[in-house]
Amino acid sequence: MIICFFSLKPAPIYFNERSYQYLKETQPQQAAAFEKEHDVLAQKFNQQSKNILVEKKKQSPSLNSSIENFKSTQKQVKELHGRVEEAINKSNYNAEKTDTNYIFLYFVKNTLPVGMIGLLFAVIFLASWGSISAALNSLAACSLKDVHLIFGKKEVDDETELKYSRLHTLAWGIFSIAVAMFATQMGSLIEAVNVLGSLFYGPILGIFLVAFYFKKINGSLVFIAAILSEIAVVAVYEFDIVSFLWLNVIGAAAVIMFSVIGLLFANSKTVADR
Repeated sequence: MIICFFSLKPAPIYFNERSYQYLKETQPQQAAAFEKEHDVLAQKFNQQSKNILVEKKKQSPSLNSSIENFKSTQKQVKELHGRVEEAINKSNYNAEKTDTNYIFLYFVKNTLPVGMIGLLFAVIFLASWGSISAALNSLAACSLKDVHLIFGKKEVDDETELKYSRLHTLAWGIFSIAVAMFATQMGSLIEAVNVLGSLFYGPILGIFLVAFYFKKINGSLVFIAAILSEIAVVAVYEFDIVSFLWLNVIGAAAVIMFSVIGLLFANSKTVADR
């Protein structure tokens, strides 16, 4: 919807306003040339998009040529954006190399009424804090209960366990910050979240499906199947065989397949031993 909005309304030359302002201050002549070219292309781009809507409604025979002209202008706008982005990146002002994550923020800040802007940003912050809190709590609980305390040499009292849980939470917080800093280099954060999630969501879903529908398969077989499935998912992603969204399906199906194969192998071995 935002793409459609900026096809009919003027879009900025660069959505990260702070980075572009730095370019204007450090290289005013280059920025002025960019803005002059952008004004011409933006006016042309928006007018052509409106003409396409009118011609489509009237079923005009010149619709195809108008679409081709629009695509040509769109390509020029994209090339200009690339040159602006390259100029900003050369200054090393910002660690983020693209302005993809600022498109929605720019839309909210410059389009919605004042009250809605504050309300929407408050909702975003509150939702983020809730998700982060739940994630850190879950990660710390799993690493403490399923790894630390199980493999620990001696039992600990409640006070010591609380101290360990805080240390685990701190460790996972540092890890999450490192992952977030890495994700900023992956372009769109929405895509980055889906890419990273697709690497793990499929096997996790497969484990639950096996637990629900394949009661005879024990935990050891499922654990081995999950490890093999994760290796398969990473291999598919590295070789870029299919779109990353399919990794969820592949991971879930692989866990089921490996679990069933493991069960059949275990049963055949039991029969052979008898």
